[in-house]
Amino acid sequence: MTDAAHPNHDSPDRRSSQSRRISIAPKDDDKRSKSDRREGTDRRGYHVNLMISDDQGIQDVFTWLIDNAEENWTIGPNDNEPSESTVTCRVRFESEGQMTAFADWVNSL
Repeated sequence: MTDAAHPNHDSPDRRSSQSRRISIAPKDDDKRSKSDRREGTDRRGYHVNLMISDDQGIQDVFTWLIDNAEENWTIGPNDNEPSESTVTCRVRFESEGQMTAFADWVNSL
């Protein structure tokens, strides 16, 4: 082994100097009243609102979904968001486990 430092140890964390291409919208962005929200057994899937800043981010999302979530997901615009919202799209999963795995992947980027 040489004395040269590993390039990953000497360079700053790439996430500290670049904005994230994909992020999950915070839960408090939901402006619906408590009575308008579905809960417990009334839920129709598990949803994640995404903010995606470029086309590569969208492709990365689709690649992850195809490779990891089988056929148990859908993606589309979130028509419930106000026009000034930064939310790009909404992903619906049939299982909470798949949603959690997806959120973990997004948060690891």
